[in-house]
Formats: sequence, structure tokens, C-alpha cells
Amino acid sequence: MTLNPAQVLHDRRWARVGRVRDEASGATCMRKVGKLALAEGSPVVDFLSALVAEPHPNLLVPLSFSGVAGEALVEDYPDLTGLKKLDVEGFEVRRELSEGRLSLAHVVDLVAQLCDGVAFMHRTGFVHRDVRGTNVFLRREPERLVPILFDYDLVTRPFFLRESELRVDLEAPPEVRVGYVMIDGRYDVYQLGWIIRKLTHYEAAPDIWTPVTPVGDALRAIIGRATGPFGERFADAGELSAALAASQASS
Repeated sequence: MTLNPAQVLHDRRWARVGRVRDEASGATCMRKVGKLALAEGSPVVDFLSALVAEPHPNLLVPLSFSGVAGEALVEDYPDLTGLKKLDVEGFEVRRELSEGRLSLAHVVDLVAQLCDGVAFMHRTGFVHRDVRGTNVFLRREPERLVPILFDYDLVTRPFFLRESELRVDLEAPPEVRVGYVMIDGRYDVYQLGWIIRKLTHYEAAPDIWTPVTPVGDALRAIIGRATGPFGERFADAGELSAALAASQASS
């Protein structure tokens, strides 16, 4: 199954993403067509099955998916292309925070929801490995900002990385560039820490971050631990979410 050029929205390394219309219902959905054949026992398929069985409000749940070993994975999702993604909308969120039009509690709640979605993945035995703003849709509701994490191409079960992994994005934890390290929930925690910092700080100079509003010692410590050395990080997104909740309860 393929998408014609007019349908394609994104053509990435792992999959082509486009919009298709169901002729029977007239509804439009987002379709992802994998570029690589599935391996036997694919963790992506296992995760999608777990997500369909137990949907989470902050994870984009497939309407359907198909694919067996040796074939490309095809996934259909609700059409969220009308929503902005956090990699762009995050700048507006940070601006609203700096101008007092959005409270710090609202921003922390946004990240806590995202943590809860990733924590679901960790509890079910998976690591996302690509928790970046470009993979997060943001829905603005009257009283809160609701993030929806998407793109499960790199989902894996925890494993030991022996060789170094070349990653050009700064959100990837630094230890993967060296290798000989476990890939587990702490990978996602690092990326979540980056999201918190980018929503509440601006980079005044390379790796010098200045808050756009007073964040307090508790949140500053949380960001430092989440983006800190591998052995000192929160063990998983559930721990990070609990820390965020505690910081707000004490503020």
C-alpha cells in the first residue's frame, strides 16, 4: 500500500505520512506507510497492540494498523493535521509564559500529561526514544494545554547499546554517542527534561539557559536531574511526573 505524491505530508527516513479519505465514511485519516519491512516480533507492533487495548489520552491511538514480518507496517490515525506541533507552538507557549498570559502551572501540567503518556509506555515495557516537540501535537482547550505524542517508529524494548549511536539532535541523551549503556526509560526522561527546559527557558548562549519566568528551586532541580548524568536521572517518566506534581503541590 502506497501514498501518491499529492497525499504525502512528510517523507521521513522510516515512513511516509499522508492523509487519505475513507470512501465509505468520507472521513479523513493520517496514514503512515513504513519504508522498511517488519522484523519478526517487532516491538512497534507489540506496542501498538498494547495501546489499542488500553488507550491513553496523551498518546495518539491508531484507528487500525496492519503488517506482518517481511511486510511494511501501515498505520491509520485520527487526522490531527489541523493542530500545531510543539516544536513550533512551544515558542508561542514560552512567549505567553514570559508575558504572564499563561501560568507556570499550565506549562508544568502540559509536561506532566506528556510524562504520563510516556510513563504508560514504560509501564508496558517500552521506550519511545523520540520524545521531541516535532512528534507532539498540541491541542488548546479552555483550561489546559493537551499534548498528544505521536510517531512510534523508534519504539523498542529496553536493551543494552554496545556501540555508539550517531545522533545529530541535541535532545538525544549524550551517553548514546559513546555507547555501552542501557537504553531504558532514562532515555525518554532526558528528552522530557529538554522539553520542560525549552518551554520555560531560552538559550542565552550555548548551553546557558535563562528562565523566562521565575521557576523556583524545585523545578530547576527537576530539570537538572532529568537532563543530568545517566545514573542520576529519574528512572522513568512516572518518577518524573510524580516529581513535577510534588513541585506544584509545594509551590
